[in-house]
Amino acid sequence: MINLTTINKVLVIRLSSLGDILLTTPILRILKKKKPSLEIDFLVKKEFSDAVKHNPNISKVILFDKNEKDSIIKSKLNDENFDLVIDLQNNIRSRGLSKRLAEKIFRFKKPSLKKILLVKFKWNRFKEVKSIPKMYAESIDDLELDDEGLELFIPENIKTSLNYGIKYAGLCPGSKHFTKMWPKQYFLSLVLYLKEMGYEVLLLGGKEDRQTCGFISEQSGALDLSNDNELFLTAANMNQCEFI
Repeated sequence: MINLTTINKVLVIRLSSLGDILLTTPILRILKKKKPSLEIDFLVKKEFSDAVKHNPNISKVILFDKNEKDSIIKSKLNDENFDLVIDLQNNIRSRGLSKRLAEKIFRFKKPSLKKILLVKFKWNRFKEVKSIPKMYAESIDDLELDDEGLELFIPENIKTSLNYGIKYAGLCPGSKHFTKMWPKQYFLSLVLYLKEMGYEVLLLGGKEDRQTCGFISEQSGALDLSNDNELFLTAANMNQCEFI
């Protein structure tokens, strides 16, 4: 298990993307529980910073600006005097930024080769299916994962326009990658089924999902709540749903 006795300041690196950043939140919570006085800074791309901006387990969110040279960002990080770096991105860029940043560095142990063999050659070398948070935890000297799930902290001023007392079901039909998307016709069938079950169906997503949500809404009558990547508003709407 990780020994935090002599560690006071930690840098966690996860630059992208939204889902993977949210999947780091159990690690932040566990570290803070183990040592409440621990100072945890988080390096993240500017466009995904809302995912951790209000997390009380984080002392400071450090924004990664793609227009800024890595050498400048590295210089800023060097000034912070971190005792430990936890690199949950583990790519060429994150390795360059974190190199010699602290005496101890943990890196996410990606099952990259196994993924390539499965996706490209249909050769399954996975002995078991593990969640990303579990793999994150196992990359940090077998840090023990709790069962409290992910966390997104929504500011109090974010309000939903949805009515209380209505049975809402939320569908998220979009994805950054086309190969991760369920066919639109399947969603249309699901909307009709949920309506028969007495649910008001909500379509949730960001700017890139507008076309998909709009099409499903026009064909099915589901309520299109896709927006311009307003993460907190989407989360507030999700909170009104019985399931997503």
